[in-house]
Amino acid sequence: MVLDKDTFEKLYYSCSPRLVAYTGGVIQDMDMAADLVQDVFIRFWEKYKGQDAPQWSGVLFTMTRNRCLDQLKHLSVKHRILGQQFPGEDLEKLTLEDFSGDFSTSDALLIQDELDKTLNQAIASLPPKCREVFSLSRREGLSNKEIAQRLGISLKSVEKHITKALKILHQAID
Repeated sequence: MVLDKDTFEKLYYSCSPRLVAYTGGVIQDMDMAADLVQDVFIRFWEKYKGQDAPQWSGVLFTMTRNRCLDQLKHLSVKHRILGQQFPGEDLEKLTLEDFSGDFSTSDALLIQDELDKTLNQAIASLPPKCREVFSLSRREGLSNKEIAQRLGISLKSVEKHITKALKILHQAID
């Protein structure tokens, strides 16, 4: 489906209430949530107008999720600078399960498939040692010290590989 003005308008009216509700649940501020979703739709139009895709709702969800992450990071930094505890650092709310109830089952599966595919491609693109360290950390749940001992590398090397992996994955998802 080509993203033209009519398609955009239909998507806006059908998806924005769900996206605002989702964002509000994550950010805990409905006014801010409405503003963030508005930003997402503006970026969405600027980036994808005239392009063709079978399912735009998955793209909108991914963009909204990423915008929520950015906002939570911003708020977290702001609270740290001000020396305050940040109550909204529950990133577990950014999972598809929390949002999929607003989509049909087939939409939810398509979104999950898209997210899984993007993440798996990004992980596969990591340099071999970086991918190995990241997998041991995130998939096997090993501590940095355990990874360093298992691979015979320094703790600092483990930290650098994880930082590099997270940076690459973040860029791939954006």
